[in-house]
Amino acid sequence: MKLLYPVVTALTLSTLSFATLAKDLPTGTWEVAGGSNLQFLSAQTEIDGNSGETEFDQSTFSIEATARYYFQNNLAFQLGYEYSNETTEYEDNSEEETSSFALKPGIAYNHSLNEDAAILFYANLFLGRLEYDETFGDSVEGDLSGFGFGAEYRQFVRDNISLNIGASYFDTETEFDDDNDTTLSISGTQIAVGASLYLF
Repeated sequence: MKLLYPVVTALTLSTLSFATLAKDLPTGTWEVAGGSNLQFLSAQTEIDGNSGETEFDQSTFSIEATARYYFQNNLAFQLGYEYSNETTEYEDNSEEETSSFALKPGIAYNHSLNEDAAILFYANLFLGRLEYDETFGDSVEGDLSGFGFGAEYRQFVRDNISLNIGASYFDTETEFDDDNDTTLSISGTQIAVGASLYLF
């Protein structure tokens, strides 16, 4: 029986130690996160049976900020803001530009891996506006809506700071304010890097 006490004590201490070191986010924690992605594309298109070719350069920039409140251990409400701009330049010097902003309410779950790392899973809605403009045409605007979800790996460089890299999928639809009831649907995946600050 005396041999049992050291074993129980050791197991208890190891469990407490793991709980302390694990990157769980307790109830009441606030998180402020920011990230961006930048993409450049140069391409050439050619239609079979047609001697004409079209060359264009495309650049995409987006920036995002998100606030999360953990109302339970590792479970949070979140509200994000995203701005995105995409510019396409053609060889005839014409240009198309698409810019959008969106509020992104959602929910997130933090899964601790060890004392220095965690994975965040999240899902959100998109609610915003999109504007499309071209060199030789009028600009049009419309209401943007949709949904997205993703996962993010977090490496903690300090107890309250992490560096993040993640991938997400999104599916959005924009109904333009024109006489033709034009609708634009966009879906895809993206990779982003960023950082988070935690306020316990």
